[in-house]
Amino acid sequence: MITLEKVLTKLESNGFTINPSKCEWAVQETDWLGYWLTPAGLKPWSKKIQAVVNMAPPKNLKQLRSFLGSVTFYRDMWPRCSHTLAPLTELTGKKKFIWTDVHQQAFDAMKALMVEDALLCYPDHNRPFHIYTDASDYQLGAVILQRGVPVAYYSRKLTPTQRNYTVIEKELLSVIETLREFRSMLLGAELHVYTDHRNLTHNHLNTQRVLRWRLYLEDFHPTFHYVRGSDNLLADALSRIPQRDSSSVRDNHLSSIEKDESIAHAYSIICDDESLLECFLHHPFLGDELTFPLDYNVIYAH
Repeated sequence: MITLEKVLTKLESNGFTINPSKCEWAVQETDWLGYWLTPAGLKPWSKKIQAVVNMAPPKNLKQLRSFLGSVTFYRDMWPRCSHTLAPLTELTGKKKFIWTDVHQQAFDAMKALMVEDALLCYPDHNRPFHIYTDASDYQLGAVILQRGVPVAYYSRKLTPTQRNYTVIEKELLSVIETLREFRSMLLGAELHVYTDHRNLTHNHLNTQRVLRWRLYLEDFHPTFHYVRGSDNLLADALSRIPQRDSSSVRDNHLSSIEKDESIAHAYSIICDDESLLECFLHHPFLGDELTFPLDYNVIYAH
């Protein structure tokens, strides 16, 4: 009630009003911008997942792009999203739409992947973020962790041009793309980047492209750490994981959180943390004297 009183007082003091009929009070879970908020973390909204699962196979490029748009809305929730969708995304670049068994398998595999339980813990900006990245010859992969549980996943295919990059350029690109994707979450936080490419831990500026990316990194001031490839398993899997057969995905997908040890571990860590509420209150302190806290000049000054 104390927190609620603070929120309502702040709204009132800044001239905002709320519509009680559009509010939910004293609930443990609720939907928010297409996601489902729980005490333990962020989940996909089941209504949206069900709508995607009920989609029929596309008959033209417009329907295919509609399916891909619906799926990629939750691209940070599943680590295998990019590779699973690879045959479908390649089809969007074709001049003629031809639906084959390969596309149907990818279509079914993505649906089966989406019905698996997924949970991401809430980011805590008072704690450091640990980012594990890797790159293969055709794909980038990364996972962002806090307290040993995932905050976000990232993976995407390399373009034909990017496949010709040097090894150090591909490895650094995986870091750059992850920072760009989650800039609003990571900017200003303490960052530790783990890579199995030792050269990234040194200031090797051997190309203009690497130099340009190094300048972009200055906004984040990350600390690079070298880890052996055998210890960088999750990021390595995201960049190299082979295509799974749709039937095996269905047979092995989880129907409840209790069946997934990693998700259960996340729940146990977060639910036992007495500072759960604090993870929502870690924005920069702006001071009580501010009459309009969204003044960007004031925020920048602080």
